[in-house]
Order: sequence, then structure tokens, then C-alpha cells
Amino acid sequence: MKRKILQPLIFIIIISIMACSALRPVSNDGMRDRLTTMDPRAYHHFIRGYSAELDGDHETAYKEYQEALYFDQKSVSLLNQVATLMLKRGDSREALSYIESALKVEPGHIPTLMLLGGLYTSQGQYPKALEVYNKVVKLDPLMAEAHLSRGTLYANLLQLDKAEKAIRQGVEANPSSPIGYYYLGRVALEQKKHEMALEAFKSALTLHPGFESAYIGLASVYEALTQPDEAVEVYRHALKEVNPHSRELRYHLVQLYIQQKDHPSALSLLDELLLEDPGDAEARLRRAILYVEQKDYVRAVDEVKQITTLRPRELRIRDYLAYLYEEMKEFDKAVSEYQGILQIDNRYTDAHIHLGYLYHRLKRHEEAVRDLQTAIQLEPKRGETYLFLGLAYYQQEQFQEAVKIFKNGITQDPLNADLHFNLGAVYDKLGRFEYLVHEMMEAIRLDPKHANALNYLGYSYADRGLKLSEAVNLIQRALEVKPNDGYYIDSLGWAYYKLGRMDEALSELKRAVFLVPDDPVIHEHLGEIYYQKALLPEAREAWLRSLEIDPKNIKLIERFKSAGFGDPNPVLSPTSQRAVETP
Repeated sequence: MKRKILQPLIFIIIISIMACSALRPVSNDGMRDRLTTMDPRAYHHFIRGYSAELDGDHETAYKEYQEALYFDQKSVSLLNQVATLMLKRGDSREALSYIESALKVEPGHIPTLMLLGGLYTSQGQYPKALEVYNKVVKLDPLMAEAHLSRGTLYANLLQLDKAEKAIRQGVEANPSSPIGYYYLGRVALEQKKHEMALEAFKSALTLHPGFESAYIGLASVYEALTQPDEAVEVYRHALKEVNPHSRELRYHLVQLYIQQKDHPSALSLLDELLLEDPGDAEARLRRAILYVEQKDYVRAVDEVKQITTLRPRELRIRDYLAYLYEEMKEFDKAVSEYQGILQIDNRYTDAHIHLGYLYHRLKRHEEAVRDLQTAIQLEPKRGETYLFLGLAYYQQEQFQEAVKIFKNGITQDPLNADLHFNLGAVYDKLGRFEYLVHEMMEAIRLDPKHANALNYLGYSYADRGLKLSEAVNLIQRALEVKPNDGYYIDSLGWAYYKLGRMDEALSELKRAVFLVPDDPVIHEHLGEIYYQKALLPEAREAWLRSLEIDPKNIKLIERFKSAGFGDPNPVLSPTSQRAVETP
């Protein structure tokens, strides 16, 4: 089961320029003009409130602003200032009431509209925010900040073409803005328009050579182009010329070194970070991940345990520690760690899922079912939970219950190809071939490179002597994804056998046996092909090897006898003989 502790560099746009500017005091020239025209008594209290706000005394500032509003209730700038203070205090509802009051006085006041757009954006009300910014653009087509804010919202909604158009309008309105080119670069990177992204980030850096985020964006383009050396050079230049103490730049460079398998350079940077701050949990986590890359789980565990000492209630770290214990096969410690997480927070879904999956691996099925059912109750839309729960029932041969769980999972997560694949496998156990085919084809439709589904369907056709050319094609597609999978190669050899292409079948089965020497089915298939080619000693040896691995294969024992090879029992090991005699 794959875990992701560190996210790759992804497109996380600042959701609105004005969402941030809304938290700054309104202090442009237009505001000064408006303030100086207000009632002198209101102006007096405003100045006292503004001074208190600068000192961080928000309570006094609020009282003074209220006094100012008593003398001048229709001052738009004053209403905006109070709204900004409310946003600083986290009271968005109160801020909205002051913004609405300001817009009643002056409906087309652009700074107030921008403040409203930022408020809606911070609340995740993107359609409302877009409506406001579109109104601003109509009032002032050269309002660059409104265009850029629209663009970032479209980007968060994954409407990237609209995002690009809006941000370009912002850049045209203010071509000297490095932030506009930066946003354009991020959008272009998401669109995989790498040349455009390179040009945009370079333009941002030309305008603002110290723009640290633009260096990160530029390096990320080179990473996307699989040009890691160029990316490393960007990070090194930024560290040398812009900010030698930037932890974020060094974190990114560490991650790049790890990807390049340049572990000494990564360790050197991490040592530097930890020398500066021994309590840097992020650096310790990255060092742990580096040790995992090197399969040095003991040192990785030591690093993560130090993080848990620093942050005992940071559950994602403890979850990772439990995963490391799993990798070390110290399952009791892993179980204990997951249980410790749930003692802190019994609603931590990931711990229920991971513990349930671990119980599933340990064949502790009842406990697996318990935790996975709890996880479904907590987060009913996570497909992986249904997958693990269905597998737990599958292992217990409760196939009807497994069908029910996989179907429920598909209802919640219809695009999950693994759920369709496993549902098809259960239908195979129930002898419902048409349903098997349907689910495997659906898995392949959702994921054309789903190797397991391609192989399973191909082998299912071949084993039944159906659609043999299609079976070969399906299995070959699976092998394009996993060229050295011995089970897939066995499937291909068996399909060739069914087609009567014996030489090709023999070649593939020999390769499969080499790759998977302890699978009884592959040896059984190899023996059958030898037998059909009249290579009887080789057939006998292959079948005996299959029976040594799986001595309960009654069908093969009968085949062995009918081929004239006699009773296999005398030549099998005593342990194998006892297994054959056991019904």
C-alpha cells in the first residue's frame, strides 16, 4: 500500500491578491482624500483607531472606529477600514456587513468591491468572488489586480484556459507586475505549456530578481521537462544570490537530490538545516525519507521517533512511523503505533484504514473488518477503504459480501479502476463469467494501462479457449506496462498454447518459470506444453515440481497418472505425500 508523506511541488496558487491586501490598512492617496473630507470629529477618532491598529491593539482600534462612524456613518473609506479590521480579527460575517454598508453608499466603489471579492475568496465562495471581480473589470478594464484575482480563481476551479486569459489581461494592464508573470507561469505549468512557463517565470525574475517563488516555479518547469541539472542550477543560484538562508529553497533542492539519487548532497543539506535548527521536524522527515530510499529503515525510524518526541500529537508523523514498522515487518509495533494514534483521535480515518489493511495482511480478518467499517463511516467516499474491506471478505471467501462492498465502493468512487478489477475477480470466484468480463473491461476503460485487469481478462479468455487473438493482445498490453512479470508471461505462454503455437508457448513458459520458480500453476502449464510436444521426461519433471509446491492438486495428480507417469507419491517428499493423502 503506497503512502505519500511529502507532496510533490504542485500548483497551489495564492487564491486572491486582494484576499491578502484586504488585511492591510487602506492608505492610498484616494483614501487620504476621502478621510480628510469627513467630519473632523470622525477623523480624530479614525486617527486614534488607526494608531491603535498599527500597535496591534485591535480592541481599542475597533472602539475608536465606532466613535468615528458615529459622526460619519457614510464614509466609505472608514467602513472599509473597519471591515479590514474585522477580517484581521477573523470575523468575516461582521466584515461583510461593513462592506455591504459601504456599497450601499457607493455601489461602484472599486476598492470596496475588491475587498468583497477577497472576502468571498477567503471563504471559498468562488462563484460569488468571480461575479464581483467581473463587475470590477467592467467598471475599470485596466484594473490589473481584478484580472489577476479572476485568473487565480479560475485556476483553483481548474478552468485553466480561462485562468490563462484572465491573467494575460492582468499582465497587459500592468506589464511591470512580476506577480502577473508568476501566475501566468504557474498556469502554463499546469497546462504543460512548458516553454510558455519558462518564459513567464524568467519575465517575473527580470522584473524582480529577488522573487524567490519564481525561482521555485522556474526550477519546477525544468523538473517537469526532466532536466534536473538545470533545476539544481536554479536552486543553487537562488541560494547564492537571493537568499542563502531560505529553508524552502533548500527543502526543494533536497527533494531534487533525492530524486536524482544524489544522497550525499541531500544529506549534506539536511545536516546543514538541522545544525541551524535541531528541532526542524520537516528536515528530519526528509532525512527519514532519504533513509527509506536507501532501505535503511532503522535510521529512518530513529529520525521519525525524534519528530514524534518534538510533536507527539502530530498524527501524520506517527502514521508514517507505523508504516516504517510495517516495512521492517515489525508488525506488533506497527499495530501498537496505529492504536496509539486512535487513542489520541479515534476519528483519524487514515489510521483506521492503515490498521485495517495491516490486519488484512496479517489475516486478522475480523479486526480488519472492524477498522475498515469504521473508516467508511467516517469518510464514506474514500474508495481505497472499500477496496481493502472487500479484499478482507474475499480472503475469508465471503464472496457475496465482497461483491456488496465493492459495489458500494463503486457507487461512492465510480472512477476507481481497482474496485472494478477486484469486483471482476470476485465474480470469477462465483462463476459469473459475463460479469467478470464486464468489470475487467470497465477497469481497462478507466485505466487503459491497468496491467492486472489486462492480464486477468486475457488469461480468462485464453483459459476458456475464447477470443484467443484478443487474449494475446490484452496480455501483451499488460506486459508493455510490466515487461518482466512472470505471471503475465505465463498467461501469454498459455494463450500461445491454446492457439497451437507450441514453440512460442514453450519459450514464454520457460521464461515465466525462471522469473517465478515457485508457482505451481506455471510449472503445471510448462509440463502440459512439454507433454504436447512429446517431451515426456521434461513434462514429468515439470509436473512433479508443481506437485511438490501444491501437493493437493488432485486434478494434476490424475493428469500425471493418465499420461502414463504412474503414481507421483513415491517420488514426492514425505511432507508432500502427507499433503496428497489429506483430503
